[in-house]
Amino acid sequence: MHSVEKTRNQFKYSSTRAVELWNLLKQTKDESDLEILTASFLQHKSDQEVAIDAVADVAEQIEAEIAAIAARKQHLVELHNRAIERLKSKKETIDRTIIKLHESGAIANKTEGLSRTIKIQNNPPSCQVLIQTEDLPEEYRYEKVEIKPDKKAITQAWKQGIEVEGTEVFQKQRVVYGLSKDIT
Repeated sequence: MHSVEKTRNQFKYSSTRAVELWNLLKQTKDESDLEILTASFLQHKSDQEVAIDAVADVAEQIEAEIAAIAARKQHLVELHNRAIERLKSKKETIDRTIIKLHESGAIANKTEGLSRTIKIQNNPPSCQVLIQTEDLPEEYRYEKVEIKPDKKAITQAWKQGIEVEGTEVFQKQRVVYGLSKDIT
């Protein structure tokens, strides 16, 4: 029972430290302040295990907030896209109705209101190709050639010890947060 109580106390202290760090992070003005704060938090040897837990907790909380904000952003984008599509559909219906009225002779090419004018104009000609591009005469087609580096092949060559002139292969470091001990 004693080890369970000790574990609870450690989690409570670690959570308290994480809250302290979170509150301090909210007050930082720029990246250099954040860097100094994180470094000073982790460099206290007597409290380093708790600091590691607190920093990892805060980093994971930031990742969770990023995911939540990204989900809200995606939802808003979808919401706005639907609204735009509804408005476009309404505008297209109005335009089709005006064209039908023009075709039936109910309105002229140019119709004047009190302060606005509606004109019916032809768009520039456009072309729809009904056959395969290869079946068109050569003078009516063009080929577009795009040359791009094969970065996967260059990386594979690097892994095999082959240097490709004019390239540089590098590996960035990343931080991985996770649970390290049995916390039951």
